[in-house]
Amino acid sequence: MFLNAPLYVRGIFTYCELPKSPIPGITQSIDFISERRAMVKPIRITYTASGGVLTNTDGTHILLLIRPARDEVRLPKGHMEPEESAMNAALREVAEETGYDDIEIIADLGEQLVAFPLGDKVVRRTEHYFLMRARSLHQTERPDLDEHQFFTIWVPWDEVITHLTFEAEHEWIRRARRIIERNT
Repeated sequence: MFLNAPLYVRGIFTYCELPKSPIPGITQSIDFISERRAMVKPIRITYTASGGVLTNTDGTHILLLIRPARDEVRLPKGHMEPEESAMNAALREVAEETGYDDIEIIADLGEQLVAFPLGDKVVRRTEHYFLMRARSLHQTERPDLDEHQFFTIWVPWDEVITHLTFEAEHEWIRRARRIIERNT
């Protein structure tokens, strides 16, 4: 005989079957623990972020951010401010994180929901991305926080996906590449 017990593992609820004990009292203890676990809800953090797939002036390379403290290579993006449009947030965040401020939006790449555990929390982030092009390689001074946590690198299209840390960002590269190929 088995007991279907909810378990909280890495910030996500899952279920497993636990054998019921033939010893009186043990089954009741397992039932009590299972009921208590079922009442615990994970803390959820929900927010919206916006960012960009930024090409160089020739459209041959993509800008990636290296974040050594977290051992990440990723695309530039960040939180949307209240009342800020996804497009304005993307332009602001890309400029803040990369320093490149002479950029334009070529196409809207859409949005996707990304969920992941973070400690004892579950983060649900709606990400909105745009295909962007640097009109020039002019850079402005970045905020200290961004300057110290990110290094920028230009990577050829064919190598971008192999460098990205997060699988969810591969889709943005695929979408951007399809748009570039259609327009050339």
